[in-house]
Amino acid sequence: MEAGGVAFTSGSAIPFDFGSQDVGTTTPATFTIKNTGSTLSITGNVTILGTDANQFEVTSQPTASIVTGGSTTFTVSFKPTNATPALKIDATLSIPNNDSDENPYLIKLSGTAVEVLTITSFSPAVGPVGTEVTVIGSGFTENFALAFSDGEGGYVFADVINFDNSSQIRAVVPQGAGTGIITVVDDAGLAESSDVFTVFGISSFSPGAGKVGDEVIITGSGFTENFALAFSDGNGGYVFADIIGFDSPTQIRAVVPEGSGTGIITIVDDAGLAESQDVFTVESTPLPVELVNFTATPTTVGAKLSWQTASEKDNAYFEVQSTNNLKSGEFKTLGRVITQNGNSNTLLSYEFLDATAARGTTVYYRLKQVDTDGAFEYSKVVSVNIKQAAKGKGLVNVYPNPFKEQVNLEVEVEQAGEMVATLYDARGYKVFAKSISVEVGVSNILVNLPTNLKTGLYFLTTQVDGTTKTTRLIKE
Repeated sequence: MEAGGVAFTSGSAIPFDFGSQDVGTTTPATFTIKNTGSTLSITGNVTILGTDANQFEVTSQPTASIVTGGSTTFTVSFKPTNATPALKIDATLSIPNNDSDENPYLIKLSGTAVEVLTITSFSPAVGPVGTEVTVIGSGFTENFALAFSDGEGGYVFADVINFDNSSQIRAVVPQGAGTGIITVVDDAGLAESSDVFTVFGISSFSPGAGKVGDEVIITGSGFTENFALAFSDGNGGYVFADIIGFDSPTQIRAVVPEGSGTGIITIVDDAGLAESQDVFTVESTPLPVELVNFTATPTTVGAKLSWQTASEKDNAYFEVQSTNNLKSGEFKTLGRVITQNGNSNTLLSYEFLDATAARGTTVYYRLKQVDTDGAFEYSKVVSVNIKQAAKGKGLVNVYPNPFKEQVNLEVEVEQAGEMVATLYDARGYKVFAKSISVEVGVSNILVNLPTNLKTGLYFLTTQVDGTTKTTRLIKE
């Protein structure tokens, strides 16, 4: 018996070795039976015996009769179906015949099944630098490396990686990673994902400096319509932009809000939190009118707007403007309030009642301060929920924002009772709820929040004294 130029005697401990083979592929081998004696009869089909017999297949049978000096051939294929991740497979080839000394004729078979290195999926599909990504596939070993794209066709290898098993590994998105495929390198070779991992982040913004009220265009990747954007307050805190716009997954816009200071730009989305590498510089412009306070308060007849100025120079009047759709940026003018003193260095107070505000709606207000020469500036935007005004007078302030593990609730009510505080994540799932007793007047309550909250955007809803209020919070 010969195969591959090597002779094999029946019952020999030396097997015919097919070598290493990828799972799911097939390698055939031809065996030759040479008859050196009297006529040899093959009395049945050649079969394969052993636990791993199903990993081999006889794909062609020899002729039934071989004359003296003649020969015949048959074919056996190695077709491994599993490996963990490299598995030695053994079986025995059995050839029935009429030779009483060697019936059946037995030849050992062996081969090594190698699991193919592949990536079938990964999760999540979008995330900022620092996100842990779980990669599912096959053929993984502990001796692997994983790389994200740099966004320009190159590689950025992950420093933090974990091997779970041959079908699952994990890696943390490294600094410098960009949107692109994921690549795994192992002893078995190289595998690439068919899908793209999107790095949620800010690549640039323009302009790099501006005043309050200026529009800034931010470019990056992974943006969705469910985003919030904050400028720095100049002291390590956040000032959220009231006017924002979603253009595409790679471009968004925001208007620099009142109170912004020089610092980084931060975006919060379902995918997490992303910060700009560069600093946005807020340019200070001396204003002809120093507005020190602007509030909107619900009343039984609408909304009362109150504001104060610390100083005025060449001030002509204030236009009161409102909108029910902040994202549209389209405000309508409700009325005009003439200055009390166009040039003043004392505190002046103003009020305006909007009786047109419909119940059950949230209305956004701003002031347009107009100088005697026609120049103007806009104030910050304030909002009021008219529906809340009809229910009660409970007032709740929440701080600090951003928070770490605790928040303080400053509560003012006219009747003692219970306040319900509920915390939702950015996707709208409830992650915390608590009922708190409050007394008449002002109470300061420290609330311990769950320690396992992830960094990102949350919404705290409070219900007290017939009033419901929702506050947007950032978890550091």
